[in-house]
Amino acid sequence: MIKRLLTLGVLWALCSPCWAVPPWEATVQLQSGAATNELIFGQWPMADPSLENVAAVPAMLKGALQSCFMRKKHALWRDIRALATPSPLEWIVNVEHEERLTQPLILRWQLTHVPEQVTLKLVTPQTSIPFVVMAGTSQQFELKKNMTFKIIAEIKE
Repeated sequence: MIKRLLTLGVLWALCSPCWAVPPWEATVQLQSGAATNELIFGQWPMADPSLENVAAVPAMLKGALQSCFMRKKHALWRDIRALATPSPLEWIVNVEHEERLTQPLILRWQLTHVPEQVTLKLVTPQTSIPFVVMAGTSQQFELKKNMTFKIIAEIKE
């Protein structure tokens, strides 16, 4: 992963002087009991515009806990990167689960590769007010049948 980020940083320096921040990525891990799922999102200058202006990896929707990013035309992704776009960037996360899962849903954040110019916020199903996500933090929610979260990245130039 470090090699990939270094390569992205070199590409950014060579080909994209208009970017406010270098390429970045963040990870959110979703967990209910022993069932886990991980989603990666961020910004990347070499993203493929034919994939709705993103570089994306399709979601593998198997297992007791299933999560994915929802995009236009019902495309489902587990790793999604936006091109350089105006702030804020938004990603919609859809979570589904098997009925046997009864433990709370826990979101854990890994923000090691997020520059200080990027502020990440989460909008939960319980409230429409975004709150700031900090590195190493986690949030716990009651697991409901179908859940949708919104992740917002605000980028300071």
